[in-house]
Amino acid sequence: PVATSDPAAGLASGSVASDPAASPTTRRAPDPSAGPVAPGQAAANAVRLAPSQAAGNSACLAPSQATSPDPVATSDPAAGLASGSVASCPAASPVAPVFTLEHLENFQPADIARLARLGVVASVQPRHMTLDPGGPERDLGPARVPYMWPFRQLLDAGATLAFGTDAPVTPTDPLAAVYAAVTRRDADTREPAAGWLPAEALTVPEALRAYTAGSACAAGRAADLGVLAPGMLADLVVLDRDLTAVDPEAILQTRVLATYVGGCRVYAAS
Repeated sequence: PVATSDPAAGLASGSVASDPAASPTTRRAPDPSAGPVAPGQAAANAVRLAPSQAAGNSACLAPSQATSPDPVATSDPAAGLASGSVASCPAASPVAPVFTLEHLENFQPADIARLARLGVVASVQPRHMTLDPGGPERDLGPARVPYMWPFRQLLDAGATLAFGTDAPVTPTDPLAAVYAAVTRRDADTREPAAGWLPAEALTVPEALRAYTAGSACAAGRAADLGVLAPGMLADLVVLDRDLTAVDPEAILQTRVLATYVGGCRVYAAS
């Protein structure tokens, strides 16, 4: 079971937070007669994961696989959903403000470390990299191109990445964005063959974290969303494969088997 993003695509998201109301004895079971719980409804009306449910759940695992202690999943802040895990999130403190720079693309080198130092979330859109092939080289020149969408540099500097789509600029398909971040290739054309600035590629777990916990931080929802763990909202999806164990090309063939929002199943594959 994992989490992802756009309800229109049959996807949903995980969650985060410590909430006394989330204990196994007090959490609420879904009421089928009441219909599914919408993402925007009060958290108190949604089912949260009990410790026995969250233990062992890992990102992108098939239902029979649940061994990794590092759960991740996926989502889009534009859809108001998020999940996954990030080690340090400025939103984790109830008193700390969350600052996010949206639509970051071209950086000054010194600002990469500065984002991490200040705890500012870098909201970036992986699929934008290949919207205009040759455009960055033409418009910016060779000295500035290496600082376009520098995901690896940002992550290695300790910055929090939040992935999204900037829809309708690119479709609200989180799996296509994960593919782009991991391969640095376009999800439609599969170009460029070697990847655009391939040194900036992320691993699948890193991309999933950016699309989940990172997006939860950016949306100011890290107290509710971000990982599959005790006290987190029971928003999740079940995929048909373990994204961390397949060839990156298989990411785009992944099917969503089921989607749960607030503990209620709102989508099931036919």
